[in-house]
Amino acid sequence: MLAHRFRAGQVIDAREDSLAALAGAYEILGRMAFSGGDHQYWVRSLSDGDHRVVRESDLAAGPV
Repeated sequence: MLAHRFRAGQVIDAREDSLAALAGAYEILGRMAFSGGDHQYWVRSLSDGDHRVVRESDLAAGPV
């Protein structure tokens, strides 16, 4: 199993080709367990402050 690509405190982007509700910049709050074939992260939206759990495959490094 590969290691997580992102670390806590890092700002990332949710890919627009994933769920439209996820698009935008997020801060990684913590890493979660590998599940469903993908790493997961606990994140906070920089635009509305909402917290979510997202799959690593739905994320891209750094805000655009």
